[in-house]
Amino acid sequence: MNSPEPGFLQGIPWKKSLGVRITWIAILVTITSLIITGAGLIVIAGTGQQQNVYDLQENRVDAVALLISSFVNAQRSELQIFEELTPLSSMSRSKQQISLEELLISRQKTLSQVTLLGTDGSELIRLSRFHTFLPGEMSDQADNPAFQSAMQGLSYISEIYVSPDSGLLSMQIAIPVKTDTGEITGVILAEENAVRLWSEVSRTNVGETGYVYLVDRQGRFIAYYELSEVLQNYGREMLHVPPVQDFVSGKPVSSRIVYEYPGMNGEDVIGVYAPIEGTEWAVVTELPAKEAYEGITSMKNFLYAAIILAIIGTGLLVFTLTRRTITPLRALIDIARRIGTGDLDTYMVRADREDEVGVLAVTMNHMQNELNKLYRDLEQQVEELRINQQVLSQARNKLNILNTVTFQDIQNALFSMHGYLLMEEAQDNPDPEKIFSRQKTGIERISSALRFADKFQNLGLNPPEWQKVSQSFLYAISHLDLSSLSRDLQVDSLEIFADPLLESVFFILTENVIRHGKNANAITVHFEERSVGLTLFFEDNGSGVPNDLKEKIFDLSYETDKDRGLFLVREILSVTGITISENGEWGKGARFEILIPDGAWRYAEP
Repeated sequence: MNSPEPGFLQGIPWKKSLGVRITWIAILVTITSLIITGAGLIVIAGTGQQQNVYDLQENRVDAVALLISSFVNAQRSELQIFEELTPLSSMSRSKQQISLEELLISRQKTLSQVTLLGTDGSELIRLSRFHTFLPGEMSDQADNPAFQSAMQGLSYISEIYVSPDSGLLSMQIAIPVKTDTGEITGVILAEENAVRLWSEVSRTNVGETGYVYLVDRQGRFIAYYELSEVLQNYGREMLHVPPVQDFVSGKPVSSRIVYEYPGMNGEDVIGVYAPIEGTEWAVVTELPAKEAYEGITSMKNFLYAAIILAIIGTGLLVFTLTRRTITPLRALIDIARRIGTGDLDTYMVRADREDEVGVLAVTMNHMQNELNKLYRDLEQQVEELRINQQVLSQARNKLNILNTVTFQDIQNALFSMHGYLLMEEAQDNPDPEKIFSRQKTGIERISSALRFADKFQNLGLNPPEWQKVSQSFLYAISHLDLSSLSRDLQVDSLEIFADPLLESVFFILTENVIRHGKNANAITVHFEERSVGLTLFFEDNGSGVPNDLKEKIFDLSYETDKDRGLFLVREILSVTGITISENGEWGKGARFEILIPDGAWRYAEP
């Protein structure tokens, strides 16, 4: 390898050094990649964690609602079972009191007080675990919604409240007392404490710092697992809480939303509600957002630290590598430049690394592109020369055919006309009509020869081009009277690469149907893809072509075709390698098959 000329790469400013640029580019790419990747991970992880938290909150609130509903329904069911098994309506007052005392004793953990009401709402018997009621302390419960609901045959569950007798979170359950015939003879009004319920609710896992509370249909705070909070907030309006708003407005559970909002303690929480079946309450669970998103916060901090360390590490690494490799790489760049200028004696150097050697690879690629371009230009020139020679050869052949056919036809016609004139002159009584008829025939032959020459002389003068088959066919038949023929054109967007005289092909084929297709009344043009190309069919339902003439009709010397139209058709198509043959069945119509090689047909873009 020749060493670089002295001073060839001297004087490059430090700021413009490729090594320095790569160092900064690497640092910027690293920063950008880490930021994009980190941001993407944070967004994905944040979205996923948020959805998980939301789903978990919904599961939690549904579980708490089910727990409370089960507790309430269990208390009501136990009271109903007692009423069904104890015929209070048929007992004396003393036996009724004994039965109610036994009920109070058997359910001492949950039942604080039980009262038997008459049909007018008066308290007949009132028993409590905390107080003994005297007859004078009995009251009238006629205005109590619990009594009114039970007298209509319905069970009733009140809102949770702090009992003035026990000081515990309690609720009233009322059920009707019925006879065997279903007649309502009174009401059992029980005060159930919710201590055991909230003991179970408090064990429900709502994170480490989450909590649960109840609201009524008016959106008021009615229960919490800490009694001090209940005493402080009981009856507090909670309509500023979005889940409570949804519950009060009657939004169905299927369309409920998990919200983020300031909670009871002023910190941001994630909350959702669930109605409690069989009651007019709803339970709300709230989990502090700080706890819920603790994982994603840790991820953010980790990614920030990783970005800073990656920037420092990348800078040090790239700087070290560029300092150790910049000198040999500059020499390689010089070699690549020499190759790019045409010094083909300089040997090729491999570039296997993505560093300064990459510049060499680019330069070598440039050199190869230049060489390939030269070779392509040379091949194109050779191909153009070959095509020009082929066109010249075709032109010579056409000229020979044109001169031969035209000269012979005109010479034969003139010779015949001259012979007829001499014969008539030799007769004593020449027939003028016969002379005129024979002269007319000769003129028609000359005219036919000139028409053929006029069509044939333009063949191959202009380069082939892509032409839409449907358009060429329609242009061709626009010059003909096809009132007696129907056309079925099934070529879609097919295009073929052919001589500009393609329109004349369809004109001649259609004109032949008019002239020679006896009884023909329909033309069909369609195509079929095949393994060796595409075949375009031109068919009619006339008499067809006899088997012994299927190839002769394309000959230059075919006498029946005075204009030599089918010969011209074959010549026009052959310019781009397209062939034509007639393969119809005699007596059923003509069938011209035009075989188009691959590369000479395509479908036009819409």
